[in-house]
Amino acid sequence: MRRHLRLIAYSSLCGFVAMPFLSHASTDHLSPNLKRAVECMLSILRTTPGITDVTISDDPRWFCLGYSPAEETRWVGLTQFCLQSERGDPSGPYDFTGSFPGIWGARETPDIHVSKGIMDKWNAKCGVRANGVFN
Repeated sequence: MRRHLRLIAYSSLCGFVAMPFLSHASTDHLSPNLKRAVECMLSILRTTPGITDVTISDDPRWFCLGYSPAEETRWVGLTQFCLQSERGDPSGPYDFTGSFPGIWGARETPDIHVSKGIMDKWNAKCGVRANGVFN
């Protein structure tokens, strides 16, 4: 399970955890290839059982997708995947880093079975590299 989930430490993650999210925000400001990738990601989120509250960030500086997964771990907010950069090859793959804002005991392993499935589908079908961090 952890083979596909790279744990990455970013000091800037705390900066986007409290960002406002609106379910009606637009993807119009994205490049055509990135927009296709994001529409693929959204389609997977919207059709996956156990996913609710699908959102898109309203801040063009930090493009993020958010959702609430039905997982055993008690999440204290939305699980959010933010685009790290649109630099590099404009056709992708695009890097998205997810933030899992959970509460669990020191000897417990966080339950991310729904999110793991989402990341696997995104990585296989959407031209992205999705990875997550726990904070």
